Amino acid sequence: MILKKISVWPFAKFYAVFMAVLGFIIGLLFALINLAAPIESPYQVFGFATIVVFPIIYGLMGFAMGLVTSWLYNLVAKFVGGIELDFDNKK
Repeated sequence: MILKKISVWPFAKFYAVFMAVLGFIIGLLFALINLAAPIESPYQVFGFATIVVFPIIYGLMGFAMGLVTSWLYNLVAKFVGGIELDFDNKK
């Protein structure tokens, strides 16, 4: 099978959620690393804010990149063909 086209909006929504989850995980890691910082550190608030801020930023960027990536894929696939996929039909 050849993947000839990617639906732009569904892919952008999927990639936004995927990246938001990744942003949450990275934000959580930043917050945990921040726990090792001294209490008087000016970055203390920033460390815990990453749990909220990173998923939002990553989600928005993921949505934008999903739009651009799927649109470009569809454009390029018209000229060079799509990606060949091989699925196993066995259950």
